[in-house]
Amino acid sequence: MKRLVAGMPDLTVAEMTQLASTSPHAFRHTFGTQAGANDVPLDVIQRIMGHASLQTTTIYLQAERERMMKESAEYFMKTLPKSDAQGVGDASAQTTSNVPFPARPDV
Repeated sequence: MKRLVAGMPDLTVAEMTQLASTSPHAFRHTFGTQAGANDVPLDVIQRIMGHASLQTTTIYLQAERERMMKESAEYFMKTLPKSDAQGVGDASAQTTSNVPFPARPDV
């Protein structure tokens, strides 16, 4: 690891120290996470990492917040009727209207 770090002259001393103390497992975890976030198929990641089981591979994959938010928003938009989905996410949809809410039906 020290030779690897020594070959990276653009790093600061703090970055070199942190990198030198990073475990191989952390590099594997980062690879699995980044590959999954960049849409590399799970079975391909599994083979690259040498896992016998897809379940083992999924341990390394952590959904990034941005991706989770994007996927959640896309799912939400698919579940709304077209008329309800219009304007969702627009600034205009966040303004208040002069139209009162419909009266609550008697229960």
